[in-house]
Amino acid sequence: MLRDGQRITIRAIDPADKQRLAQSFERLSQRSIYLRFLGPKKKLSPWELVYLTEIDFVSHVALVATVDHRGSERIVGVVRYVLQEGTRSAIPQGERPSLSAELALIVADEYQGRGIGGSLLREIIGLARGSGVKELQSLQLAENDRMLRLLDSCGLRLRRERDRGLLHVFLEL
Repeated sequence: MLRDGQRITIRAIDPADKQRLAQSFERLSQRSIYLRFLGPKKKLSPWELVYLTEIDFVSHVALVATVDHRGSERIVGVVRYVLQEGTRSAIPQGERPSLSAELALIVADEYQGRGIGGSLLREIIGLARGSGVKELQSLQLAENDRMLRLLDSCGLRLRRERDRGLLHVFLEL
């Protein structure tokens, strides 16, 4: 339930979501696209739609927030983590892995500020912890105040590293 009383569903992304995800992307403002993808982008390519929806839920986990819009499901938010390359290989056999994953999150412009980002973030953190992920990393433009405030408010220990207008935010799970 959102702050304003509207119901949302949070569920695993599915290969059948390609068209819904493309439509959701088309409704985003150029500003939201710029902040999420760290630059301009006109549309999601067929390859990107496959990558973003056909995932294994082991090394790549993604959830969507949906609402009912005139009798059909509309994606209004997406969160995902992708295990960092090589995080498993350096771990001695028999020890619990200390995995690190990249975190990404976006909420449709018209739904921002209504609690969807926080809900998605809490869900993905729970899934990451349950899978042995010890750290989530998020690369953000320094000007992305909303996302940075969301990450600050999640209750986890975090650190930031600045690199030429970009912030690497590390959330300790």
